[in-house]
Amino acid sequence: MATRSRATLSVAVSWFLWGIGYYAYFAYLSPYMALFVRPQAISQVYLLAGLAAIAYPAAGLITYRRFGARASISAWMAVAGLAISLMGLADGFPQFALLLSLNQAFYAALPSYYASLAAEEASYIPMVWALSVSPSLFMPALGGLLASRLGFAALFALSGALVASSLVPVALASGLRAEEGSASARGWALAIPAMVPVALESPYVFLVLERAYSLSSAQLGLVASAGEAVGMIAALALSRARWGISAALAGFSLTALLPLSWAFGIAFGFWEAIIPLSIAFVSHISGRPGVKFYTYLATLQALTFLMGYAASAAVASINYMSIPEFGGALAAALSAAYALLTASGGRGHHAEAASARAAGHHILRATRSSRRTPP
Repeated sequence: MATRSRATLSVAVSWFLWGIGYYAYFAYLSPYMALFVRPQAISQVYLLAGLAAIAYPAAGLITYRRFGARASISAWMAVAGLAISLMGLADGFPQFALLLSLNQAFYAALPSYYASLAAEEASYIPMVWALSVSPSLFMPALGGLLASRLGFAALFALSGALVASSLVPVALASGLRAEEGSASARGWALAIPAMVPVALESPYVFLVLERAYSLSSAQLGLVASAGEAVGMIAALALSRARWGISAALAGFSLTALLPLSWAFGIAFGFWEAIIPLSIAFVSHISGRPGVKFYTYLATLQALTFLMGYAASAAVASINYMSIPEFGGALAAALSAAYALLTASGGRGHHAEAASARAAGHHILRATRSSRRTPP
């Protein structure tokens, strides 16, 4: 048990390092790309990266089977970190597309990450979640200060190094194990629609904020940090609420009012609640979830974001500055749809939710709940 506890702590530290690296740069990626490529082309970069992301979870399952969970996580996080560290050297569409596609390698690490904790005691889960998501409260602001003082190249180099360093605790965790399990699941059709507005807006929301209100990198970081704080609070407050996903989408829909004030950009932070509450719809049907099941979930998430990126590219071809309005309107419509679904007796959101870089720690809590109350 002591060995397993140390392994769990190692994963918690790994996610903390990943969180520090990710939240330092995520708000500045699109504004940086816009210095070298047409803004309309940014969503095309994300679209190509989204296509690559679909293959990564299966690749992660293969490396898990051949080398084990520790080696699989370590290798893929090294690739993801290296790609971000080189982002500051990119100066054109091909480089951005290649590096962002390589950065999606974290999708290959996710199944082994999730499965390594899925069988742990419930008391470990809040610790891992708190450690992994806490950097979102301060790193966007610190990342903005770093970019304003030392430049984007320094920001991406440091962020990439931190992401890559997340492999160290895992590589040293001798007791880390993960079961392959099965891939039986249901509820995926309900998980998809709610995440699309997040993917639609993510390539542009910070670029629109920067250009519409002439925000500096430091100011953009403060807005992003405020949004993350709101999102974290919402994720915790709505995790047991029957109307949780509708409320989260309603909050996100306020991004449609971005033309009125920069403050409505804070509403983008509701993505931290939307993704876990959406994935909570997906339940493991029988047995103990393992790497196979989380491969399924990670692939589902990648496919959903690909749909959002495609929609973003379509809207951007007309007017990229209107994307927050379009995404907010879509979120409002979906909020009403999920409210009707809940009121009519559809599956509620009793599963507890938390958050992954793009939403892994939340999935573990949802999985824990679904094991307690099998569908």
